[in-house]
Amino acid sequence: MSLSTGKPIKSLYMATSLDGLDSFIYRKLDLVKGAPARTCCATADTVYKSAAEALRAGDEERAFVLFMRYMEIHNQIRSKPEYKKDEKYYNSLLGMKKFEQALGVCERLQTDLKNRYALRLEEEEAKKLIEKQERLAKQEKHDKAAARGGGKAAVGKSASHTAVIPPAADATPSPAAAAADVETTISCTALNSLIKQESTSYLIVDVRPAADFADSRLVSRFVVSVPAEMVRPGVTAPALEAQLPEPSRQLFARRRTVDRLVLVDWSGSEEAGTPLDTLRDAMVKWDTAAYCARPVTLAGGYQMWLHTYPMLTTNPQARAPSTAPRQAEVPLSFEYPSLEEPTPPPAAGTAAAPSIDRSVKPSDPPAAGPSQPTVGDVDLDAATQRADDLLERIRNLRVRPSGGERLAWPPASTGNPALTQISRPQPASQPSSQPSSQSSSQPSKQPERAAGARSARPGVPSRALKPQLDESATRQLLELSKNRLEAERDWQRVRQSREQQLESEMRAQLQQKEEILLAEIQRLEKEQTAWEARQADLRADNEALRLRLAAYESPAAVTDGPAAESGSDGTASDRRLQELQAEQARVAEQLEAAQRARQRDQEREETRRRTEREAAARAEEDRRRRAEDEAKRKALEEEARRKRLEEEEARKRRLEEEEEAKRRKLAEEEANRARLAEEQAAEERRRRRAAAEEQRRLEEQERRLEEQERRQERRDGETHRAPLRGDGGGGGGRLKRSHSSPFIAGLGQEQAGAPAADRAPPAFSRETKPLVRTQRGDVQAARTRHFAPSYGSVAPALTGLKNLGNTCYMNAVVQCINNTPGLSEFFVNERYQDFINYDSELSRGEAAQELAAAVKVLWSGHYRSVALYDLKDVMGRHHGRFRGSAQQDAHEFLMYLLDFLHEDLNEVHRKQPLKEQENDGVPDARAAKLAWDDFKGSNRSFILNLFWGQHKSTLRCSRCGNQSVKFETFSHLSVPMPARSSRCSLSECIQLYMAGDTISGWTCPKCKSSIEATKRLDIWRLPPVLIIHIQRFYNDGLWRKKQSNVQFPLENLDMSPYVINKDARYRHHKYHLYGVVNHFGSMESGHYTAFCRAPNTGRWHKFDDHEVYQLNSGSVQSSAGYILFYSAIDGRL
Repeated sequence: MSLSTGKPIKSLYMATSLDGLDSFIYRKLDLVKGAPARTCCATADTVYKSAAEALRAGDEERAFVLFMRYMEIHNQIRSKPEYKKDEKYYNSLLGMKKFEQALGVCERLQTDLKNRYALRLEEEEAKKLIEKQERLAKQEKHDKAAARGGGKAAVGKSASHTAVIPPAADATPSPAAAAADVETTISCTALNSLIKQESTSYLIVDVRPAADFADSRLVSRFVVSVPAEMVRPGVTAPALEAQLPEPSRQLFARRRTVDRLVLVDWSGSEEAGTPLDTLRDAMVKWDTAAYCARPVTLAGGYQMWLHTYPMLTTNPQARAPSTAPRQAEVPLSFEYPSLEEPTPPPAAGTAAAPSIDRSVKPSDPPAAGPSQPTVGDVDLDAATQRADDLLERIRNLRVRPSGGERLAWPPASTGNPALTQISRPQPASQPSSQPSSQSSSQPSKQPERAAGARSARPGVPSRALKPQLDESATRQLLELSKNRLEAERDWQRVRQSREQQLESEMRAQLQQKEEILLAEIQRLEKEQTAWEARQADLRADNEALRLRLAAYESPAAVTDGPAAESGSDGTASDRRLQELQAEQARVAEQLEAAQRARQRDQEREETRRRTEREAAARAEEDRRRRAEDEAKRKALEEEARRKRLEEEEARKRRLEEEEEAKRRKLAEEEANRARLAEEQAAEERRRRRAAAEEQRRLEEQERRLEEQERRQERRDGETHRAPLRGDGGGGGGRLKRSHSSPFIAGLGQEQAGAPAADRAPPAFSRETKPLVRTQRGDVQAARTRHFAPSYGSVAPALTGLKNLGNTCYMNAVVQCINNTPGLSEFFVNERYQDFINYDSELSRGEAAQELAAAVKVLWSGHYRSVALYDLKDVMGRHHGRFRGSAQQDAHEFLMYLLDFLHEDLNEVHRKQPLKEQENDGVPDARAAKLAWDDFKGSNRSFILNLFWGQHKSTLRCSRCGNQSVKFETFSHLSVPMPARSSRCSLSECIQLYMAGDTISGWTCPKCKSSIEATKRLDIWRLPPVLIIHIQRFYNDGLWRKKQSNVQFPLENLDMSPYVINKDARYRHHKYHLYGVVNHFGSMESGHYTAFCRAPNTGRWHKFDDHEVYQLNSGSVQSSAGYILFYSAIDGRL
């Protein structure tokens, strides 16, 4: 049996593993354990057919369950005592070839289902992992949006000289955070579910270039390509629709009415200025029509769809085009405030503060050397150079932050301007009028100060040029972790896809993709390592800046010491010191925030590693489970191989036993033939002895007659010795002899008119006397039979039949046969004696003689009821099924009885095998006649002429369409009943019979394929007596009976619409009903009766075993009708 059916394989729905199917396999087997072996065989055949049908329909789970159930029923049958008593018979019912086919199919289905369950489990795990990662990404995006909102607030605070109050906990979230809650994307898993379901309408708009769409696209009817070449800034959706070709235009027009509208490009990026963003704006902002659904973007784009569902694409080998990284760098939009502030006017009566020119550096300490300016113990030039180098490295960093923009710092200027100018902070009473966002794009205008108003002090780096190391570093670290996590996710998906694919080519491609992704992971790990090194450098530089600040504060304290005596100057110094301390505190807070971010990154890294370990543990568990499954499979294969070997040995033993049985049977037949020959020789000797004794008796009788004649002659001679008057000698008397006594000696002479002395006595030939030879059947026909009659005078053919113990099936059939027109006369007039075939292989003429004796008794009219002990004994001796008192099927008994009668009355004693029919190109009329003549050459009997017809069988190959036509004979029509119908007509049943059926395992003679074929039956000729069997019993795991009422005509049944041969010679087309076999009850218990129309009176009678009643014709039709007997109207053979 082939697994390739040409139909799609159904989805898994019954269980999640092979172990889950066990409950389905053993669900109904308890009903089979107590059933008879023959019923179990029928159940197994029905289960096998249902399994084959499920396999052809693509339902692998149901087919596996039914095949396993079939093999379990097969094993239970083999363990029953009935099977062990008659293995050959039950093996013929079961068919060992079916068991071998079922075993092979189960092995293949087990492998396929195991792989499919494993694939579905891995797919579900991958879906869960993807959904989890998408939730994490969405939460991370939400957190970043909230962090960006909070960061802007912090920047505003640092850009102002006034204190900024943080937002309350219940304040309205930022627009970025609110936008994160709106659904703008759809995952690949959700899109796949949307495509599979039919209740929701959708449209997928592919915005990739036309060449990429032609190379590979999603497999769906509702995908339309809007090429990226057509999507330009400012274009509207109606304009795009007008430019599309006609099929795409019709699909694109559905965008307003669908429930879900999905936009797809290569990456699924939401950056501004992309074709996908432009198309979304064209639909949302520049389309006058209303939309039922807001456009959403496929998360990860078409590239993610290729990795997740490569089987749902037209080309899974397609790759996204490589694009150059964007070089646009956006500088930070804020800077630190200026430290310059106007000098307050001197108070009245107070000495003016000394003027300090801060643009002039103090002379270098002698210990530092002439070429290296220092502040305290810190090398300012070296620290500045390191800071400049660090800023340059950060500008060249290729890793994007989470916001999609590159990190950018203000360009480094030569000469270190941060160290050449020190600005005094503005007083707190005069806050800056420009926001920080404007200070980045437009330099703040500071009041001009005279050079003499500045004092020479060591330089302090400008706060406006200090890089925001903490926030940018955090974003870089998060982005690096995200990229690495995404790469590892891709690698995981590729690994899972690689395990799912079975074809070697796809496995090689996935291997190549895996290597590429592993290289990408290694590259990202290297970049992360380099970034960590740069982060360490940034911390070191930050520490250096802090030291420089500390060094600046120390000389300031020394310088401001003499001026501390002045109240105003001391107050300014204290204020500056407080500001510097506050700045230092802010730097410390930023460092602490960076450490917290680093800690969070470490926690995420630990979570990722834990996830990897769990995935590795699951993979190890999967490998272990696969190993166990493989071990189980090997064990099952070994068990199956062992069973096959045992079955092969058992088959060999059975063959040997069958051969031995055949030899014993041949020996018994030889012995029987020898015994029969001996009996025939003894019978011949007995007949000869009887003939010899009869001959001797006749000779003795003749001898006594001759002796008597001689004595009579002597007496006659003495009487006529005295001459009479008128004779030649004495006295001329006129008296003649008296005729009162016979004159035998002279009788011939008197008749011939000659003297007796001139005639010789008559001669007798004893050898020519015929011998009486009796036939072999005379003894059987003349013997006394055991009818056990109940005497009483009844009308002919109205004698009942006694029930001998569940023999109602035989009584009903015999009553219908007894009322068959033509057949009763054939037996009553003993015409059958001329055709009895004592060499019949079925019953050697006994069945015909016993039925003839029964028909004679039934037509005698002397008995109210009789018992057919002898007919029951003959049928039981020649067919073991009818031995004993078990209930049997009336239809089955009728078929065997007709076969016995045909063979017992067959005029052909030596039958020849039928010829193989080759009807290709042969007209139907000629092919039918050749087949009928060939059949009649070995089968000629009165029973055949009465009950046998011919139909045309046509087999049509479902692959090549070839038709194979054969003409076959039939003795009855077995018609099915419509399913789920409580009332139907006989014509509907006949139409179902003519509709044909699908058979499997037929080998087409043309294409030589073992494939399904359609079989159709057409009636070619009908017999004088038509028997129609209604299929009331069916098997759906157990044998059951249909109680539907079948309406059948009592007169004028017209069969001409169903006969394809319109030749007038085959004239039997219209029939009258004369007999019905009824079955009342169910499959477990029932009773047979017969309704028959008497051929001599035309009245209907009910035959219920020994009871006979007259019946109204309106009561003949009932839901119990089982076998219908129709006779042709013309009645001619």
